[in-house]
Amino acid sequence: MQTREFFESIFGAGEGYAVLTTDLSSKGTFFSYPVQLDDMVRYADTNGVNQQVYFSPVLFSQPKREKIYAKTTSVAYADSDVFDFNAYKIVPSLTVQTAEGRTHNYWFLDGDYNPHTIALLNRRVHWAHKDEGLDRNFGHAAKMLRVPGSLNTNRDNFRVTVVVDGTAIYSLAELEAAYPATDVPEKVYGTDKPLDTAKLPDRATLLDKISDDRTLRNLLFDEPIPGRRSEMRYKLESELFRYGFSAEEVLVLVWDAPCCKYKQENRPQEHLWKEILNAEVDPENQPPVDDGRPVDLAAQAASSLDGDALINIYETIIPADFLTAEERASLPVTFIDKYEAWATSHTTSPAKYHRMAALMLMSCVYAEYGHIPFDFEETNLAVWVMLLGNTTVDRKTTALKYMTGILESLETPDYTYDIGSDVTQQGLNKALSERPHQSSLLHADEVQDVFREVFSQGYLTGLVGYWTQLYSGKSRGTLRSTGDKQVIKSVPVNFQMYLTGIVTHVAEALTIKHFESGFLTRFLYTLVEPRPYEPQNDPLKQSGATTAGYVDPVRESLVQHLAVVRNFWGMRGNRSQTTPIRFSDPALARLNEFSFAVKKMIMTSSRFETLKGPIERLVISVAKTAALFAMDDKRQNIELDDVLSAIDLAEDWYDDLQKIAAMISESAWQADLTKLEKFILQKGGKVSYELAYKQFDDKRPKEFLELADGLEDMGRIIQRKTGPVARTLEINFAGTTE
Repeated sequence: MQTREFFESIFGAGEGYAVLTTDLSSKGTFFSYPVQLDDMVRYADTNGVNQQVYFSPVLFSQPKREKIYAKTTSVAYADSDVFDFNAYKIVPSLTVQTAEGRTHNYWFLDGDYNPHTIALLNRRVHWAHKDEGLDRNFGHAAKMLRVPGSLNTNRDNFRVTVVVDGTAIYSLAELEAAYPATDVPEKVYGTDKPLDTAKLPDRATLLDKISDDRTLRNLLFDEPIPGRRSEMRYKLESELFRYGFSAEEVLVLVWDAPCCKYKQENRPQEHLWKEILNAEVDPENQPPVDDGRPVDLAAQAASSLDGDALINIYETIIPADFLTAEERASLPVTFIDKYEAWATSHTTSPAKYHRMAALMLMSCVYAEYGHIPFDFEETNLAVWVMLLGNTTVDRKTTALKYMTGILESLETPDYTYDIGSDVTQQGLNKALSERPHQSSLLHADEVQDVFREVFSQGYLTGLVGYWTQLYSGKSRGTLRSTGDKQVIKSVPVNFQMYLTGIVTHVAEALTIKHFESGFLTRFLYTLVEPRPYEPQNDPLKQSGATTAGYVDPVRESLVQHLAVVRNFWGMRGNRSQTTPIRFSDPALARLNEFSFAVKKMIMTSSRFETLKGPIERLVISVAKTAALFAMDDKRQNIELDDVLSAIDLAEDWYDDLQKIAAMISESAWQADLTKLEKFILQKGGKVSYELAYKQFDDKRPKEFLELADGLEDMGRIIQRKTGPVARTLEINFAGTTE
């Protein structure tokens, strides 16, 4: 059975987000099913050649592998472990062998069902055979199973294979009749005990323990989304247990949260207590096992909250979906796909980094010979990218070295690309003056430090304008006097920027005003979720080199391809008179359709004003990418496939653009909150509202009131009336307003 057929058999007619991963400690990679089925197959087949690939048979309502977002499933399933799958009371529709004597089994259902309903059925199956070798870890609504074709590296690199490929379809009633609920004992709570209200802890003390955890505070104090109150409450309970709180402590914290219906409906605490005991024994909600070392609760919470140690934002980001199912199915294999497959087979750097690196390679090599003849200007094909991750574990520098290594292999006396990392105007101006019409790649790591210096030092403000001018393809001339006058001429340039940094630090270094400036709108942003640091990650491996002077044949083919295409364009034009790369009518129509769709999407965003400029530039970057795809195929005309391939990449760019804008906005909000709180502390913990407001001359009255209310909602200050209108702001040293 091919991978595509397997996924189609498992997911049936369902729609939602499917998740695949090669590492169960990660949050996984999400795909919109069925529109991204091709991408799923490519991911599974590419990674499954030499490593493990897992998937969930559940489709989710959001790209988050959590039970509360489980949307639909079309199969019941069991991890048979060493149990003989021929002994099931109903013959499985599909059996996958995961190791010698071990299988996963699936029963195809006659429709799409609630995953929680099927989880209960799975539990019945496992309990019925619990003494016969069946894995007792029954299939909860976020269970991960192995994909056929991949390796089981835990079992001597066993190749996972479909061994029984049936067509039987069952109704839920048939399976429930074979595995009745009477066979399953009542669920036993891990803390099945009566509630002693006299011994409940103090809420203020508990809140103080999580004073720095923004995600938990959002769940504790935010009003729930209409219709999502129960989900938010269970999410809060789950996160508190993962944080390390006891059931009694969770009860106290949840009882006064806006998402708690029990208090709002004047119901007894015992009703909430029963729900909390249920959440306590959920395997997904268990805190880390105490191994005798000091426990860092904050760090544990950060690593378990939706992957939000990196993308920790208030506003929900709706993933982009700009292509139809038919368009996705027709996407060709591009140079970016080939480069990504090669690079990811050698390093654990995220695939998103390598896609950006491949795009930069095409820009550096081809931009010297082509432009898009838009009616408003001859648009050069230089691109700017910013890769933002967590720490060195993300391998940002590794991805950069792979790319610059390819460029180095392409260098000849006539072609050089890498100009290093000197970001100063003086250094760049001198370097670029000696490289008219040539591609010039500037790369810089830890870009947050560059931004802090540029945006905080008044004498450097002109540097941003200079960079922005370079994007348009022109350097500045200068006249300096050092005894003899020295002139540096203004010359045409193809200037590429490849910047990397830590996303949270970049968000702290920038403000929305910076982000809305002409400089920052020109970047394509790539954000990567952090992965948990595990000692067993990234084992040392030997390369395929067996002799001195060994040449990686795949890498060599990539280098040769770029060199051949470069020679093709070099013979048809020159750097000073680049070739116009024109859109066919269908390609231009589809580009404009995308432009309309993406602009329409941001009109409903609360950050519309912030996103307007970057989205305009994003559309131009998609056009540039489509032109680079055409040039890579030695074509002067941009066809529909080129635009579709560029839009496919732009979906990630659009999502990450929203996220970095949200993070910068919220970082500024947090900075204002801290500024206000520190000012109150400096005044002895108590200050008049009017005096505090004077410290924020950039805020309107309503905006400052939102700051004060925000601090009060977090339990960090108290607002007290001292007259008909006057009031004071006071530090809440108890940690709560109750």
